[in-house]
Amino acid sequence: MGTNIENTYEGIYLVEYVNSNPHGSFNGDGAPSIDPIDGRCRKSCESDRAKIRRYWATTLGLKAPYDILHRMEGFLAREDGDEITIDDQVQRGRKSAGLGVSPKYLKGLEEAKTGGKKGRKKEKENAVPTLQEDNGALTIPQRRTVCEEVFRMYLDARVFGAMLNVGSDQLGGCKGPFVINDGVSLHPVIDVHQANTRQMVTSESEKKVRHQTVGNRVVVRYALMQSTFTLTPGSAHVTGMSMKDFYLTLDAMINCWTLDTAPHRRGVLRGLWLFKQPLRGRRPVPHDWTDILRVKCKLDDPSTASSFGDFEVTVDKSLVPQGVEILDIHAVLKMIDHQGLRVA
Repeated sequence: MGTNIENTYEGIYLVEYVNSNPHGSFNGDGAPSIDPIDGRCRKSCESDRAKIRRYWATTLGLKAPYDILHRMEGFLAREDGDEITIDDQVQRGRKSAGLGVSPKYLKGLEEAKTGGKKGRKKEKENAVPTLQEDNGALTIPQRRTVCEEVFRMYLDARVFGAMLNVGSDQLGGCKGPFVINDGVSLHPVIDVHQANTRQMVTSESEKKVRHQTVGNRVVVRYALMQSTFTLTPGSAHVTGMSMKDFYLTLDAMINCWTLDTAPHRRGVLRGLWLFKQPLRGRRPVPHDWTDILRVKCKLDDPSTASSFGDFEVTVDKSLVPQGVEILDIHAVLKMIDHQGLRVA
């Protein structure tokens, strides 16, 4: 599809959590994910991608070419009152490409309205495959056209990629050019178990069980989380991600934390460093960027850290390869402002 991204970019960002749950684990009843070996807190990359998507949805208005393919809670309402699915979004791309919507998709909508799922399994077992049943199926060039239209319409698809091998049309998948890696705290954390009480019950049935309900919540006392990201020009050529999209992504990474206001989820961005490299990249060998950007706790026991002031950040420029430019958060903001794209 083409792009104007001519450099490889890698970055590191630090997020501070105080009395918060950076990322609850479903395997631990929503408690923070803590490594049992080293006691460090972990969070998935998807949690940060969701924050970025929410920021885009709030600030850019959900209109092509800056719509969001993977909607999050609060942006799932469909015109008929149901929730938007990925198939709904892909079919919008197919229709925008001039290929209409899939008959299989329309059949699914009709069955959802009439509750016509009963007997479908038996009908499917007795059905004889025919060419007519595949009416509306896309050819390979048509699939490519729909994929290109999906990438044109949806910002998160261009940036993070999309798995489109679902729904009515099997369009395959595409790795995104912008990859965020899982985050980990720079020190062992201490988890705190809290009990929340409610004086009022929620229903008559609950009243019969107990007159006062108690809920449990687990947070970490303090965590300074470090995450990394990479922008690969080669993949950007596939999805059509542009430098403008990259600037919007950086803007969201810096400002999305202000929208995540839940008291036990809130994080504060404490730093972001961007490594601008030649087209094929020039990561230091045998070192990586975390050797150049060093974050060290000043305390004898790092698990007792309680603020960002307990850490010292240094940049060892002697390890920076020739041709690599380091931009801190202030330089990144100036770069975004220069493009006139900064929303916040």
